[in-house]
Amino acid sequence: MWRSQTQVICSMDSVKPMDKRRRWSQGQIAEYNRERFEDLIAAGWDLVIVDEAHRLGGSTDQVARFKLGQGLAEAAPYFLMLSATPHQGKKDAFHRLVSLIDSQAFPDVGSVTRDRVQPSGSCGVVCRYGCFPNPRPGKRISEKRFGIQTDPEKDRMCCNLKGKS
Repeated sequence: MWRSQTQVICSMDSVKPMDKRRRWSQGQIAEYNRERFEDLIAAGWDLVIVDEAHRLGGSTDQVARFKLGQGLAEAAPYFLMLSATPHQGKKDAFHRLVSLIDSQAFPDVGSVTRDRVQPSGSCGVVCRYGCFPNPRPGKRISEKRFGIQTDPEKDRMCCNLKGKS
């Protein structure tokens, strides 16, 4: 099914594993989830874009959206997570979210500390490689307000984990 189109847009909730379905046994649900998950992961995606990506963090690593995010992040060479929701201070959810793009950035929940995480502003960006294009070329963005360093001459913004460039 997934390979019949070159591009697909779908809701994460429409493809996440389901917990129950009327008149289905747990075995039928498990088989359905396994087949659907394997088909989705094996589709050979070049790029996966997840909007409202903050929802992938979930409340535990057993949440269906997180499991789906893990599978897609491992299967696609490029995995882009978008969110306009700033970090809410929940270390475990933040750890799970960042682990989808870089498992070494924070090896465990205990490594998520205030001094290692610099706010990335209202845009909710977690930068894997440090810098990204400045959305306001030639203008400096308030570092105090957003916690982002800007370089107007190079039209880029940087948000770094301490000790990384």
